[in-house]
Amino acid sequence: AAGGVAQFKGISVDREVERLRVVVRACNAQGGSCFQVQSIALLVYPPAASLLVAPLPPSAIAGDPLFIEVHIKDGAGAGAQSAAAVGVRVLGSPATLAMARADGLGFANVTAIQIPRTGNVTLEIFLPAFPSVPTVLRSIIVGAGAVARIAVVEASVDFQVAGVAFNVTVVARDRFDNPTPLAALSILPAPAGDFLLLAGASNQVAGAVAMEGGVALLTLRIDKAIPALRILFSAVLAPA
Repeated sequence: AAGGVAQFKGISVDREVERLRVVVRACNAQGGSCFQVQSIALLVYPPAASLLVAPLPPSAIAGDPLFIEVHIKDGAGAGAQSAAAVGVRVLGSPATLAMARADGLGFANVTAIQIPRTGNVTLEIFLPAFPSVPTVLRSIIVGAGAVARIAVVEASVDFQVAGVAFNVTVVARDRFDNPTPLAALSILPAPAGDFLLLAGASNQVAGAVAMEGGVALLTLRIDKAIPALRILFSAVLAPA
């Protein structure tokens, strides 16, 4: 002990016992008798060995909260008396989506899980403090969320020549930047004779444009020199 303080590190219990009492004794440094200072009663349970994870719904929307029910099991397959934290992440990603602590009986309800990507996503359920316990994988189909912004894919459409057609690709994206379905796109402004949308061999004044899978491939032409023109691409949402 240093200054009357002693630290015991790396203490472990290598077998299961129903009850264990740890006794701390103080002894005279010059020898002589020892006396009991404190005793601590412990319950020692089998370590966590596996995870039982409830099935997930077959599909979800990116950003919508999900929950996962998890039961921590011991080596005999019984419920472990555990209050360990349970984490959920996308397989291959270091970021944890959500975490919850078990209730002391091995049950954990991990809530507020928001998956940011779309497609066939595999979630990994794990115990951060016990990396030796095998993780459990669950797959779910995640669709894009509601339209949050309209993105122009081309690097720049800032400088154009009057009367010369140019191509623009416009993509609808959700709040996680996933491409998201959108039925139509509105292009504004559309002054008569000045701003045309070319559809195949015919000319059509710009207005509502159909999209496929949230993507519109546009050919535009500005028919006269305009010092400054702001083109607004606006989502046309279906009626609620």
